Amino acid sequence: MLTAEGPPIDRAVVRRPGNDVTLIAYGGMVATAMEAAEAAVAEDRDVEVIDLRSLSPFDDETLTESVRRTGRAVIVHEAAGFAGYGAEVAARLTEQWLPLP
Repeated sequence: MLTAEGPPIDRAVVRRPGNDVTLIAYGGMVATAMEAAEAAVAEDRDVEVIDLRSLSPFDDETLTESVRRTGRAVIVHEAAGFAGYGAEVAARLTEQWLPLP
C-alpha cells in the first residue's frame, strides 16, 4: 500500500517563511520564487514563499493569512497575459482583503 506523507494536496505550503512580502507560486515557478527570495536576502528583505500545490481546490486560508501578515503579495507565474492563474489568485486575494478595517 502506498502512503503519502505531508499535507494534503489541497493545502498550500509555506516553503520559506518571511515577513516583508509573500511570493505566491505554482509548479515550476516555485523554484524561481525560492531563488528570488534567497537573492532578496542580500537587500535585507525577508521574503515568504507560498507553494500553491493545487489550483482546484484552492487554499484561500493559507494565502490570506500570509498576505495579511506581510501586507504585500507578488504572484510568480508563467502564463498567458490574459486569463492566467495569476489573475485568479489576485482576484481571490482582493476579495479576501476588501473587508479589512
